[in-house]
Amino acid sequence: MDRVLKALGAAHEGSVGVLLADGCEPGPVCFDVGSGSDVPSSTEWHVYDGRFGRPRAAVLRGRCSCGWRGMAEYPLDWTTLPQDKPLYGADVDLSGPVATRICR
Repeated sequence: MDRVLKALGAAHEGSVGVLLADGCEPGPVCFDVGSGSDVPSSTEWHVYDGRFGRPRAAVLRGRCSCGWRGMAEYPLDWTTLPQDKPLYGADVDLSGPVATRICR
């Protein structure tokens, strides 16, 4: 039984997701690190900062690894966010998306 619960827990890992201005959920951001066959990528909310040709997030929301997406949306105010610095260093309030990041 413990093994089953652990497997279910892994299928329901929540995180903070993003939507673009057109309402679409973007795919992973790929990082060009030069030549080679390994191209690292990420879907962490803070990589969608519009820098280096990346998509720019308009809204944050909760998401679960099972595919569930939260209905509550938390807009990003780009008039107060840095345009030329990483988004992870900005003072972004994640309390809303974090509280709703697990499917119910």
